[in-house]
Amino acid sequence: MDRRLRPAGIALFVVLAFSAFIALILLSAWSYTSLQLAPARSQGVYPSAEEGMRQLLETGYIGITRLDILYAGPDSSTGRQPHVWYVMAEVRATRRAEGPQLGDHVCDVPGLFFIQTSGGWVQMPEAAFPELVGLWMNVFGLAGPGQSTPSTNSPDLQPTRLCQSA
Repeated sequence: MDRRLRPAGIALFVVLAFSAFIALILLSAWSYTSLQLAPARSQGVYPSAEEGMRQLLETGYIGITRLDILYAGPDSSTGRQPHVWYVMAEVRATRRAEGPQLGDHVCDVPGLFFIQTSGGWVQMPEAAFPELVGLWMNVFGLAGPGQSTPSTNSPDLQPTRLCQSA
């Protein structure tokens, strides 16, 4: 009788250990995602990724003479994770709000990640791994619907054309 219970006990142990491992992964993912979203939300929630970029640039630069959104769309070219966007702009200004003047061309080409939550778009630092945060947001039902096609897709995105025209 003791020998018949041993395989069942081992199987039960394996199932419980595997379940605990999966629970640990999910708990860690939820914690990481929550810890990344909290400061992003506190820094601003925007109606669109483009509007978020505009507002951040308006506070990040002094003496803006021109601000053009060059690209605003999904970070993935395959349409995967349509709630994770990358936005790139061309800014002409006299200087950054914090830092040196921009030099002779007074032009900068910043790019930022934005993630759509159920409450709006938030800027997500690249160091926070926006794609990973976006993946877990999807798993936990925290992601907004997103959009798989860009809202702005400038044909002039070749690096040699950036900051060249006045």
